[in-house]
Amino acid sequence: MEVQEVYTEDNVYVELDKRVQLEKLAAHKDTEVPEELAWLLQAMVDQQFQQAAVTYVEKMEDVWSKEENLIYKTLVFSLNRELLKEASVRFAAIPGLIITASHVNNIEINHEEANKGAGVSMLAAHYGIPAEQVAVMGDSYNDLPMFEMAGYKIAMENAAPVLKQTADFITLSHTENGVAAGLRHLLDKEQA
Repeated sequence: MEVQEVYTEDNVYVELDKRVQLEKLAAHKDTEVPEELAWLLQAMVDQQFQQAAVTYVEKMEDVWSKEENLIYKTLVFSLNRELLKEASVRFAAIPGLIITASHVNNIEINHEEANKGAGVSMLAAHYGIPAEQVAVMGDSYNDLPMFEMAGYKIAMENAAPVLKQTADFITLSHTENGVAAGLRHLLDKEQA
């Protein structure tokens, strides 16, 4: 099962039947879901309920085909990692797109300039801060562009291996106040 969320200027679109399937999976009514992913499915369902501007559509093609829809981002979730890998390769071949992920079971399709690295670069430039003086923290694949531009990189203990390999410091996990510990590390480093 694949689920798409399409983000536009004023809305998030999800196919209605995919929402129903996702709810069934999250409720463990389907043996297709490994136990270690059950929490992720439930979190996705809960998050959709909290998003005020979610619109459920019969077919995602209805969203894609409307020229007036300015699409900012597409999130694709699947339990089939090979399918996601294939989709990543195909989308990456399209000029102007960047493919990232915030979990091993999703891909995020964005405009090449709509990534955390570009955003942090713009913010640093606005304040006149050289990239080598920028510190960032991250835990997932969508943080890679940010890690590539920053002078100092802090990975969470629960981070994707590639972030931990390139990090200058590994802090506690996000459930153990890792951001606070990372900030403390930066302050202590500055005072040393």
